[in-house]
Amino acid sequence: MKRTPILILVCALAQVAYGNYAFYSKVESTCEAYRFAVDRSAMEYRDDVFRIELESRSRNDFEMAMLVAFAAVGQAEIQQRVISGMKSDFKPLLPKQVEVTVLVPVERVPTLVTATASGELVEQLARGEIETTVFMQKIKDTIETH
Repeated sequence: MKRTPILILVCALAQVAYGNYAFYSKVESTCEAYRFAVDRSAMEYRDDVFRIELESRSRNDFEMAMLVAFAAVGQAEIQQRVISGMKSDFKPLLPKQVEVTVLVPVERVPTLVTATASGELVEQLARGEIETTVFMQKIKDTIETH
């Protein structure tokens, strides 16, 4: 009898772990497809906010790095919806907010550029429902440099 609650807990944790693994893997593989290396330690999901940090290759392509990161998260959200449609007991990882930080190599100390978008907007970008210029216009007020 004592094994039943433990078994249920293990199964529930396995679903969450698989959801996180699939989400993080999709983000990582999409970024790498555009030659932006990202480490899982640079990704975090907490309180319905997904944060990712990556480095731009030069000071002139930080916008590209930012767009790739947002699109990668959008692709991961789409994948989570597909998996949840196939598995009724699967709880998808769908962040309400996505925060991207890009390290821009300007001088010795890199400049940090951070932007935030809603999970819904990021998914629209990944689906191609909005153009990149429209996306950047919608998030322009959230862009901060540090």
